[in-house]
Amino acid sequence: MTIAADGALPHVRRQEGGTLIVLGAGAIDGMRAILADLGVTRAYVVTGASLAAGAVGERVRRALGRALVGMYARSRPHVPEQTVEEVAGEARSLQADALVGVGGGSPIGTAKAAAFHLQEIHGSGAGPAIIVLAVTQTLASIDWIMSLTPHWYSTIFGVYFFAGSFLGFIALLSVVAAAMRRAGLLDTVISAEHLHDIGKLLFAFTAFWAYIAFSQFFLIWYANLPEETIWYKARLEGSWMTVSVLLMAGHFAAPFFYLMGRTVKRRGSTLAVGGAWLLAMHFVDLYWQVMPTLHPEGVRPSALDVAALVATGGCFVAAASWLMRRQALVPLRDPRLAESLAFENA
Repeated sequence: MTIAADGALPHVRRQEGGTLIVLGAGAIDGMRAILADLGVTRAYVVTGASLAAGAVGERVRRALGRALVGMYARSRPHVPEQTVEEVAGEARSLQADALVGVGGGSPIGTAKAAAFHLQEIHGSGAGPAIIVLAVTQTLASIDWIMSLTPHWYSTIFGVYFFAGSFLGFIALLSVVAAAMRRAGLLDTVISAEHLHDIGKLLFAFTAFWAYIAFSQFFLIWYANLPEETIWYKARLEGSWMTVSVLLMAGHFAAPFFYLMGRTVKRRGSTLAVGGAWLLAMHFVDLYWQVMPTLHPEGVRPSALDVAALVATGGCFVAAASWLMRRQALVPLRDPRLAESLAFENA
């Protein structure tokens, strides 16, 4: 969100959170260049009726040119809620990517309030989306994995699958963030503070995965019901026992102690090593969930296992690379971008 005011004042440009404030002579005439630097191509101006009808409004139209998609000239004192909703609605209908307040307190306050109102609308789907993700992932884990052993069931299996999947996502994020920072793509955006935060999430969900995995095992072991223990029996015999021990040591114990230190989480190279290791362990975990049902006699690695991973992983990497080439790697017009870039761990 950009706010501009013009007048016989020294030129001042200051960033406050998601708001860029420009004051003083030349502020209006330089708006087009400022918006271009921010990547804005469709600006919606909020101002007062007298300013819009006079020389100021004409200067704004001339300065912005085709970048001006609309002008709201009915701002009122004390920023009524109805006015905020009107501005937000018109900005959305015009597909504006920036709100520009021109004038004094009323236009500026209206533009700021409308920007935050739009931000709340855009984020309103996050909560329901988490519920949809949890339900669909649980059903997928039941259909794809639990159904391989038709007479076995576990009410915690969906949570176990989710915990492993989310840990895999954080592990991939740590590898990608470190790689992009090292390649110079996001070296001025991702700092040691951001890496540290990702590392803390990786550490936390490593412990969460272990907690859910042990909870499922312990409850089934304690109840000792044949229709439940049959699933673990197949995984505690022969060479599958070795894989089970590998998961306990490699999916929990080793990364838990490795990620415990602060320095490891703040360095891209060491964090990427931990993320890559957990990605490999996540593959082993999925292999351990599926293959003992198909090969109860023991572990039988095959080229098909590697081919399936390369095929699905290759499609994912290709799609992600294609999308990243079409979009900015940083949400340039996010109102909280400046705040997130200045993030510091407590």
